[in-house]
Amino acid sequence: MGHTPLIKFQPHGFPKADIFFKNETATRTRSLKHRFAWALLLWAIVDGKVGSNTSVYDATSGNTGASEAYMCSLVGLRFIAVVSQILAVPFVQKELEQEKIDQITGNGGQIVKVNASLRSFYAKKLAEENNGFFINQFGNAEHAEEFHESEGTY
Repeated sequence: MGHTPLIKFQPHGFPKADIFFKNETATRTRSLKHRFAWALLLWAIVDGKVGSNTSVYDATSGNTGASEAYMCSLVGLRFIAVVSQILAVPFVQKELEQEKIDQITGNGGQIVKVNASLRSFYAKKLAEENNGFFINQFGNAEHAEEFHESEGTY
């Protein structure tokens, strides 16, 4: 994560302004979500929510799930992504892109498909039934932000 390439951008008409962008597509997970997933996972570990034998569950549409799967694999944890059978896009109904499924499984994650409106319900239920941890990217985002901002020292 520490070697994300920078791209220099010089806006037209501002010769003294140098703006740099991080090329997050050059990361292993090809997404800026990997930083969030790493901070969220480290928060769960440091706070004692996740142990060495804990399976991590989350409801995801794919991008964060792929990053969570990768980060869990780095520390030897099992990751289960609870995804929608159908991805709801305004005016379009289509299956969750196979590419996203492949990214999750390619990064060591497992897939459980459920009705879109029940993803979080089932992620939490499966975690409880299997003595796992529902990492809940939507409900615990502030913990990841706090952990990232404090550099893991809170």
